[in-house]
Amino acid sequence: EYAHAAAVLSQSSPNVANVESMPPPLPDLDPAAFGLRAYALYMAGEQRKEEEFQERNEANINDANNPNHDKDIGVSGLGVARNPYLLQLVSELGDAYKNTNASMLNPDNSNNMSFASNIDPQLDAFGLYVYGMVLSAAREQKIALPMSSTPKPHSILLQSLKQFPYNWSAWMDLAEYAINDRAAEIELEEDDSPL
Repeated sequence: EYAHAAAVLSQSSPNVANVESMPPPLPDLDPAAFGLRAYALYMAGEQRKEEEFQERNEANINDANNPNHDKDIGVSGLGVARNPYLLQLVSELGDAYKNTNASMLNPDNSNNMSFASNIDPQLDAFGLYVYGMVLSAAREQKIALPMSSTPKPHSILLQSLKQFPYNWSAWMDLAEYAINDRAAEIELEEDDSPL
């Protein structure tokens, strides 16, 4: 049902939707709906990844029972199961992140927290959390990202927590990321901005 939820919040393009991609989000989605669509699409991809892993594992077991099976190929010959929507999500959430940051600055007003009138923010605290999750998963799966323009997952998770510090899942993901990346841990320790 995750894929169905994401499809409901996506533009209708029957020629585009398949197991590898979903049509882009509907225009004018509010931040909550945009984040919900991204989360549903991420979870649909994780579900598909798990199904693909199980299918490959079952195929490998069936091949292992075959007397003509080459035991040296095993699981390594099957490839790695991946979330098919990860690249799409990195792109969509990256664009939304850029729009959100642009909307935070209003040159006509001295108050930096006011939103620009012509650009609405697309990512709230939960959308930022999903973006951090997606970036972390892309890094974990060794998916090549444009490093110059892609923020680090821990910085996005931290931004999410600054907007909504009660998101326990974001705290858990941030802690896991910091444990696995010493440079991120040092950077987080040095960050003295209040939550």
